[in-house]
Amino acid sequence: MAIGDIGAAINDSLSLLNGCSRTRGDLAWGTGNFMVAVFSEDTSATLTMVSFEVDDCGNIPASVQDTFTISTATGSNSDPHIINIADGYVCVGWDDDDVCTPRARISTFSIDACGNFGACDPIDTLDVSGVASSFQVSVHKTKYSASDDIYVVLWRDSASDIHMTTVTISSVGVIDNCIIEDLQVVTTNVGFGDFCITGQGDYHVVVYTGSASDGFAETYTIDSTGNISTVADTFEFDTQNGQTVSCDTMGDGSFLVFYEKSSSQGRIRVIAVDACGQMTTQSSLDAGSNTSDTTDIIRIDEAGKHIFLAVSNSAVRSVAVDACDTATQIDVLGSILELNDQSHIALRPGLTAYAVFVGWKIGTTDFFATTIAVEVIPTSTDANPQFMGAGNAAKLFAAGIL
Repeated sequence: MAIGDIGAAINDSLSLLNGCSRTRGDLAWGTGNFMVAVFSEDTSATLTMVSFEVDDCGNIPASVQDTFTISTATGSNSDPHIINIADGYVCVGWDDDDVCTPRARISTFSIDACGNFGACDPIDTLDVSGVASSFQVSVHKTKYSASDDIYVVLWRDSASDIHMTTVTISSVGVIDNCIIEDLQVVTTNVGFGDFCITGQGDYHVVVYTGSASDGFAETYTIDSTGNISTVADTFEFDTQNGQTVSCDTMGDGSFLVFYEKSSSQGRIRVIAVDACGQMTTQSSLDAGSNTSDTTDIIRIDEAGKHIFLAVSNSAVRSVAVDACDTATQIDVLGSILELNDQSHIALRPGLTAYAVFVGWKIGTTDFFATTIAVEVIPTSTDANPQFMGAGNAAKLFAAGIL
């Protein structure tokens, strides 16, 4: 296999939830060989988190390692999102749509070397909003997460306006109970959004679907104290259709946005950000069909290689971006256990990097986790072996990969 090659078939799979309806979930690396998935079922108010192991051959044991019930609030705990904040610590954001006190909420949790959640979890909890949010609460790293514990919570209010809120989360999961700043980014009944670092100064970007189903990106500066500037640039990257958007950084002043272009056709764009936060499209790449409902894109390299994995519904593809910001497809695997909507991706680091997916399987009532091998470094003696075990977690974290 060469860098960016995807295994010809899945390595293993595990049903995380049986007999469910349209389950929504996400996952992240926890520690060592353990991944953490969080999910909620549309017909249930229960928000659940599970840990499961992925071994050095990409195999998953026959059952999950540990289970934690985050919330059973009356109403709906919808659209959860999870990120790794340090080796052994994760943060979950969700729409806690309790009928009495709806809110956008985040909580932190620990996971030990055996894959078990902490006896005192959650470590900390913060209600980011005191109003009903709508379908999306997500937590994101900033340029200053590793050095100053600054994170962004992206959430939508009941009018589908996107808010960007900065908070402090320590490397051991302690959340400062004071919100640093809350900025209402867009106020025009927009769709889902995503957020990433640009690598250009303090500029960060929010991507979202506009009220006319077109695609937009906006740049803002976020400094080491969590202060957010006014918008530097608003860029319409697709004038016709920019739905189900996701993005990730190249780390050098450019980022990739992955979205549904039209008729479920996927499109990837490379967008550059200059020293004043102004954006321009550098290249674009068609990314297959059947891209409706969910897209997810992650960087699987460190700076200088610029390899990405993009997943939408039942297909995963690897994409390389060269020094001229031109995107080309390396490889594609067209069936990941026929996962339908809500397909999300994370990496399990090791001598071989395994892409781990969660999603709802077509024609079943099961929510699955699936593993596929991905070649990231040519050999275990690579001069910069970025995926050789949890000892490099800090480096992966600082690079924005974990």
